[in-house]
Amino acid sequence: MKKYLKYFKYLAAGLFLAYGRYPVSWILSRGKTQQKPKVLIARKTGYLSAPSGNRLLVQVDGNENGTPIILVHGLNSSSQQWFYQRLMLQKQYKLILIDLPGHGKSGKPVDLSISTLAQDLRLVLETLRLSNFILYGHSLGAMIILEYLKRWQSTEIKAVILQHGSFTNPLKSCLLPNFMRKVEYPIFRPLLESVIRYPTVFKWLARINYRNGLSMAFYRFLLFTGRQSPSQLRYLSSIAAKCPIDVLAAGVLQALNFDAEEILPEIETPLLAIGAVNDRIINADALRIISTTVKNGKFEEIAGGHQSMIEFPISLNRILKRYLDSLG
Repeated sequence: MKKYLKYFKYLAAGLFLAYGRYPVSWILSRGKTQQKPKVLIARKTGYLSAPSGNRLLVQVDGNENGTPIILVHGLNSSSQQWFYQRLMLQKQYKLILIDLPGHGKSGKPVDLSISTLAQDLRLVLETLRLSNFILYGHSLGAMIILEYLKRWQSTEIKAVILQHGSFTNPLKSCLLPNFMRKVEYPIFRPLLESVIRYPTVFKWLARINYRNGLSMAFYRFLLFTGRQSPSQLRYLSSIAAKCPIDVLAAGVLQALNFDAEEILPEIETPLLAIGAVNDRIINADALRIISTTVKNGKFEEIAGGHQSMIEFPISLNRILKRYLDSLG
């Protein structure tokens, strides 16, 4: 009997290592199941090679004759994070979805600096010959758009939507900002540099932790408030698992060097800044500052955390619809 019990323990441990993400997602989620998010197939898909060396996946979806909305996702994610927003926007708007370098189905990044990513964004806009368009960025995507505005403010931009993104070093507006600023140089930056230097070790750890659910527990605390459904938590975790951890580390380092504070008073383009009540990465006050500093800004606050677009899609879509309708 003891022999069989021993084998059972080994079997249980093996199953948990391979499939622990399922019970973990059930335990950590108390939200009711909405429409389960899934991968959406765009009408047109292609790759764009930039002078920077970056190779981007660009997708075109929605209403071909509608106002173009360019959606730029954040770090450790992909264009698939916009599932619920695409369902709401696709009938009226032409949607341009970009996978940032090293994310989703885009190629391995050559240069992840925010200035270069802004240049890559400009190339997408020029290649598709877009005008009277709306830029919508989440997290790092919002920073890229601010960098774009710093370089190329244009009457061709109809409006800008920035969600859960900062105008400066995100450690200044994250959870425990004073502590994080103190450990930034002695601990945090060296850790990120170690991940970049020894990617193989960290990639294996990330792969194991995705399967056993440890990374899911981390995402639940960092990105959600617990009102997400198990399928939503697994969906976001599966997207994040496709982003190499060294790419994530390199992207975070670039974000730490970002600063667009000086350009804010010069931005004349209509701008909606969306903050989340319980965002542990970018405090809603950062978005409030953006909205009050630009010349034509508006601020909206939403329940949830950094991934409110997945956890509270109905509330977010109402905010988006109200603002987009006001643009005419």
